[in-house]
Amino acid sequence: MIFSFRTQRPGTSLVELLMFLGFFAICASVVVSFLAFSSEQRVRQRAVLDTEQEGAQLLQMLTRRIRSAEAILYPPQSSTGSALVLQLSDETMNPTVMATESGALKVAEHNSVRTLSTQKLAISHMEFYNTSSSARRQSVTITFDAEYALPLPTQQTYKRTFQTLVTLFPDDNPQGDSCGCASPTCTADVLSWNVCDAEECTQASNTLPCP
Repeated sequence: MIFSFRTQRPGTSLVELLMFLGFFAICASVVVSFLAFSSEQRVRQRAVLDTEQEGAQLLQMLTRRIRSAEAILYPPQSSTGSALVLQLSDETMNPTVMATESGALKVAEHNSVRTLSTQKLAISHMEFYNTSSSARRQSVTITFDAEYALPLPTQQTYKRTFQTLVTLFPDDNPQGDSCGCASPTCTADVLSWNVCDAEECTQASNTLPCP
């Protein structure tokens, strides 16, 4: 009986191991790239959703305030401004001013200012175009950009422009501005206005930008 023995060449197992490691590295890189791409896609989709939702909510809030106003005090008819001043019948909210400051949408009611937008959204290029045809038929077009900074290493952003036309409800018996205060003014890119306190006109302690 003849026995034969095969000797395995040294180095064959090392080559196979290197091939396996190379194949594993390729598969791992593909999987990691896919997971990273999926994560970025989720971040982008979230940014789009948040921007669309908050932008629409801001438009709704502005629309409600404008429709309940008695008159547009600034900008003048057929003019465009970065701020909007409304006359309201309730003196505690008269006048109501809307403008942007440091990327945030602000609203001033009488002598107090608060922020409507959230920190995750930057509001820019705010414009109010007074499209009123007469004192009895007043309307305004609102346009602004909402920008969301994606939390990604590439520092990408998503921007969306919002626009709408709002018509004021007719008011046969306006009751706001019982003191007869002077109209708001924009001087050196700063909007100032007067408020009625105890039947006396005084300048509001707050101001808003009007570049």
